[in-house]
Amino acid sequence: MSPKEEPPTIPGVATTVLSPGTRAMGELHSVDDLVLSGIFEGKLRVEKSLRILPEARIDGDVVAESILVLGRMQGTLHAQNRIEIRAGAIVGGEVIAPQIVVHEGVILNAKVHMTGPVPRAVPVPMAVPVTMGPPRTYLLPTLLRSYGEIPREEMEEAERATESFMRSMGFELETRAERADRSGALRPIFRSREPVPYMRLRESMQLMEHALRAATASDPLDPPVQGTGAAGAREVASALGRMRRAALVVGSVALTHLDENPGASHLAVRRRTLPEAAPTDSPDPASLLVSLQKLQRELLDGLS
Repeated sequence: MSPKEEPPTIPGVATTVLSPGTRAMGELHSVDDLVLSGIFEGKLRVEKSLRILPEARIDGDVVAESILVLGRMQGTLHAQNRIEIRAGAIVGGEVIAPQIVVHEGVILNAKVHMTGPVPRAVPVPMAVPVTMGPPRTYLLPTLLRSYGEIPREEMEEAERATESFMRSMGFELETRAERADRSGALRPIFRSREPVPYMRLRESMQLMEHALRAATASDPLDPPVQGTGAAGAREVASALGRMRRAALVVGSVALTHLDENPGASHLAVRRRTLPEAAPTDSPDPASLLVSLQKLQRELLDGLS
């Protein structure tokens, strides 16, 4: 969009500007309520309310009368009235409003500015950035297992797809098992490409879950969902779907195929929350590795 052009105005009530899998860039101005469910990069001005749905991702500057966030936002959120951030949302950058409500289960890495009275139920301090612990290089154990006999090439394909997915999420292979153990499982370990605060690692687990859910739940007639790890997640889901009763657990996220028929679409995603830690703390990587291995066994209980 040329800098001299006026941003487009979108009429209507509760208009869905972007559908899932759609990406737009530039400047957007709406005179009515808006709902976003796709990917938007740029400047957005809404004269009424804005809802950012769970599958939405925004990178830029947003101004609206009131804002409800359920998806992922990086940039500046500025509301004249109120901002509410609900469980599952990931917000980074800066949040500005007279009233800000942050629910449990939110990943918030932003400067928070309250320009008016703080509601009684909101424990967010005024103009204080959310702090994070020191960065560490974390190790994520992975378990790839097939319940039954399968051709070797199918397991190798699933292993390659997993490695590709993990690279797209910011992790590199640390150790690879040359052969399956007695249970028929491969147990490679991945490490973060660069040191990260523990809060970032928790965010990565949530992003992995979102990518895998999108890959297993999308309608074949819809355009493929885009975003971090989307292509890799589709490869993982495709590889696992061709195996008879298989499971992949990466960190605290599990993808399972419970149908005996190869090619069936009965794939399910589950995630356990990583162990809690103070916002300013980053747990020891070796201790976390042991905790994750125990958590993975719990995730797979009852599948064999």
